[in-house]
Amino acid sequence: MSTVYTKSSKVKTIIIWSIIVIYLFWVLVPLIWATLNSFKTLKDIYAVPPKLIFEPTLENWDYVLRYAEFPKYYLNTMIIGLTSTVTAMILGYFMAYALARFEIKRKDDIAFFVLSQRILPPASIVIPLFILFDKLALINTYPAIILPYIVLNLPFSVWILRSFIEEVPKEIDEAALVDGASILRVMFQIVLPQILYGFLATWIFIFVLTINEYFLAAILTGAATRPVSVAVTLFLPVGVRGAMPGPACAAGILMLIPPLVIFGLFHKFLVRGLTFGVIKG
Repeated sequence: MSTVYTKSSKVKTIIIWSIIVIYLFWVLVPLIWATLNSFKTLKDIYAVPPKLIFEPTLENWDYVLRYAEFPKYYLNTMIIGLTSTVTAMILGYFMAYALARFEIKRKDDIAFFVLSQRILPPASIVIPLFILFDKLALINTYPAIILPYIVLNLPFSVWILRSFIEEVPKEIDEAALVDGASILRVMFQIVLPQILYGFLATWIFIFVLTINEYFLAAILTGAATRPVSVAVTLFLPVGVRGAMPGPACAAGILMLIPPLVIFGLFHKFLVRGLTFGVIKG
């Protein structure tokens, strides 16, 4: 019996590690290849067979950072991402608290309806949005993309924050209210510190989704408000600059920096936030 169990464990271990290796190969090889191409000349990029040993150049990075206005696109990304996600988190916290604490008729149905709005494909609303913002002369302005992102991020923030708030004993709120605390003080000085890790984890989640969103940004923004997710496509064959594989790879690597920095700085909060319900339960 022990021999069979040992063989079964070895088979499971081999299968698990095989899946991990395949996944890492699938993820890392394109990333490594893009990094190498960002330091190659156009001739080396199109060389057959592909060159693994070559004389590196910084001309692609120089072009992206100095002439392609990528710093401006980064600033646009931060303005759009931070404004939309912070606003969605604040509004979502108020709504999540109401759904978690107040006696509202059919509040579970309301919560599910709110979440269902995130399932709505952006393609189904982009044409009405474009017509509306065009009539209001808002195309190629920050509100034209920030407002839709707030609406799209709100369901996630409401749904996730509600589950975190429900993990905090309701008796804490009731005791504070009996002692004379206002509802806002209970929300922000008592409940919010209890779910802070979950709050930050939710913010990180929707922020990364926002800065990586392409479809709405490509249609509702222009040269003045273009984020990085759209700017990176300018170097592709369908872009206005023509085919520029070297700068495209450099821009793609630069696009990865914000999420990596965020996860690097806040990974502890993210892990604690994702395990909040497990620990509390």
